[in-house]
Amino acid sequence: SMLEIGPGYGGVMQYIKRKHGLDNYYCIDVNPLFEYERMFQTDGETIPEEIPDELDIVYSSNVFQHLSDRQRRSYIRQASQKLAIGGLFVFNLFVLNEQNRDQRIGDKKLFGNLDEKGNAYTCFFNQFTRIPQEDEIEDELNECGLKLLKKQTLSSNSAAFWATKV
Repeated sequence: SMLEIGPGYGGVMQYIKRKHGLDNYYCIDVNPLFEYERMFQTDGETIPEEIPDELDIVYSSNVFQHLSDRQRRSYIRQASQKLAIGGLFVFNLFVLNEQNRDQRIGDKKLFGNLDEKGNAYTCFFNQFTRIPQEDEIEDELNECGLKLLKKQTLSSNSAAFWATKV
C-alpha cells in the first residue's frame, strides 16, 4: 500500500496503476484542480484519517520545498505514524549543505543571500519558505522513529532521502 503526498499531474500514479492497479494507492494534495481515484484533499500539513495505517510506502517528490518548517515536520511525523514497521518513506526537497552554501551560478549565489543566521530561502507561488539544512532533515526523521537508509544528492540544490520505520 502506498501514499503519495502531492501527486501533481499524476505521473507516479499512472505508473502504479499500470503495474499494480490502484487498490492500495492513495494520494493527498492541497490543489483541488487535480482529481484522481483515491485522492483526498489536505490542508497542507495533515494526512487525512481516511488514509489507512500500516502503509508500505509514503512517497513525495518536489513537494516539501513548498512547505513551511511546521508543515514539513507535521508530514514527516504523520508519515511515520502511518507506515508499517519496515515501511519506506521516500522524498526529495531543496536542502542547504556545506557543498552548496556558497555555490555560485555566474556572479550570483545559488540560494541568493543568506540571512544573519545562515538561513537560505526560496519563493514558490508567492510563498517564501526556508530551505532546511541537510542534517535537520536527518534529525527530523530520527525524532519521528525513522532510520535514514540512504541520502542521495540529486542536483546542486536538492537531495533525496530514503528512510524506514523502526
